[in-house]
Amino acid sequence: MPLSPNLRGALFMVVAMVGFTLNDAITKYSSQSMNMAQVMLIRGAFASLFVGLLAWQRGAL
Repeated sequence: MPLSPNLRGALFMVVAMVGFTLNDAITKYSSQSMNMAQVMLIRGAFASLFVGLLAWQRGAL
């Protein structure tokens, strides 16, 4: 059964909020034992990997 555009948009918003929450929690947890520059480097690397995989999956690369 295909989802309506409104329901699909709402699900994307929920997934985005879960992602922001996980990002914040992992950053705060990691910064307790690591230098902030290291935390930001690792965070940026994972974000770049995620965006690259998403672009590859959609045929943009």
